[in-house]
Amino acid sequence: MPQIETGSSRGRFQYKRRDTVSMPSPPPFNQHYDYTELKAITRPSGRVYHTPTGRYPSITTMLSATQTDDKSKALAEWRAAVGDAEADRVTDESSVFGTLVHDTMEAYLRHQTINFAKIHALARKSIMELAQALDGNFEETWALEVPLYSSTLCLAGRTDVVGVWKGEPVILDYKTSRSPKDVGKIEDYFLQLLFYALAHNELHGTSIRKGVIAMAIMTGKPKVFEVDLWDKALWRKFEDRLVQFHGEYL
Repeated sequence: MPQIETGSSRGRFQYKRRDTVSMPSPPPFNQHYDYTELKAITRPSGRVYHTPTGRYPSITTMLSATQTDDKSKALAEWRAAVGDAEADRVTDESSVFGTLVHDTMEAYLRHQTINFAKIHALARKSIMELAQALDGNFEETWALEVPLYSSTLCLAGRTDVVGVWKGEPVILDYKTSRSPKDVGKIEDYFLQLLFYALAHNELHGTSIRKGVIAMAIMTGKPKVFEVDLWDKALWRKFEDRLVQFHGEYL
């Protein structure tokens, strides 16, 4: 639906299409810490980072290796049901959508000029709505594409955003989905955020305990999930997966 703007006293009006509504102004960018860039190598078994204290697998590799059989089974059943060609098409389309959202949001937070005319209308709409969902809540950017590692947990990775959310330091990651997801479907995302917070705290002496997943949805409105990363149940699940991974794979 168009956005109606009141006109003059003569009753005239103007409207703007949803996909041409301007982005909100980005929050200030203030880098507070120095980050060591990490080299990563992708192997058949997963991604490995070279860090100052050793070579560590990525947090996504750990989560993938320890996911439940139900998730792997569901993915295999979906592929079998739709066929390889359709599964590959959907996977490629989702990957392109995810890259567009991620790269554009990074440019937005860096206060760079964005040429929306070159972005597919579907992604453009999702990006604008996602920025609007964050506006007023995400207050300051500290760093983007942040390399992190933990010599205690023997893991590494790269988070999308570190900054301030509603007055608290936060780890924020962008995710994309073809359709809306509820909290029960994104537990691994929260475990990922927990690792990033622990690694950032270990490396930089911070006390980050807040996580946010900002999810752009291809067929609907964005969803923003906030999580207390010091939740005991979340910690127990993370520790179980960590022990399972290191015990079986290292």
